[in-house]
Amino acid sequence: MRSLENYARLTIRISKVKVPGQNHNNGYGYRFLFKCDEIPECGGYGATVMEALERFQKQARLWANLVT
Repeated sequence: MRSLENYARLTIRISKVKVPGQNHNNGYGYRFLFKCDEIPECGGYGATVMEALERFQKQARLWANLVT
């Protein structure tokens, strides 16, 4: 099994996603999304970059605990 220590480097992508119904001014708001191709089903989202990163890190730790 692979764990986070097996990866010398991870490719982590961040996106700014338009979300309908999150802002009363124009009907849209934004969320930030972190994804990693090397870790299946691992991602994090949030209203701020830090919130999204914290959720991503939590998911990555959970994944690492499952595969070890």
